[in-house]
Amino acid sequence: MGYGDKESWWFGFELSGAPYAFEDHYGAVLGTEKAVDGTLNVCGFTIAHVGEHQRLLWYNGSLLKNKATNETEYSVPTHWMIDGVWEKGHLKSDFSCMKDAEVRRIQKQEMAILTASVEAAKAVDMSFGNLVEIEGKP
Repeated sequence: MGYGDKESWWFGFELSGAPYAFEDHYGAVLGTEKAVDGTLNVCGFTIAHVGEHQRLLWYNGSLLKNKATNETEYSVPTHWMIDGVWEKGHLKSDFSCMKDAEVRRIQKQEMAILTASVEAAKAVDMSFGNLVEIEGKP
């Protein structure tokens, strides 16, 4: 059973004979640091993956705070955690947390890229919003 693009990516490597490897870790969480019952957690709506040097490589979830529930609220994550214990939210509107591992701060260079990306996305949204208003006029 698969969910689309991710599995197609791996199937493509396998079918073409190209070398590939799976990461050594289960997905990380990307979000903000939160104290829950006296324990530092990282909570958010986004899963992330690391590269061979144990640094953030990719994350799934878009620039939106929660792409499943709100298409206009952006968020720049500040922290991430890997190899901890997941506490999954029950609904798509509930964030998930990870605990019992090192809380890691997103590096300044990564923060700058994410912040610039959010600003660019907002500008694109504004231009599409203006375009829709213009198209709606007689």
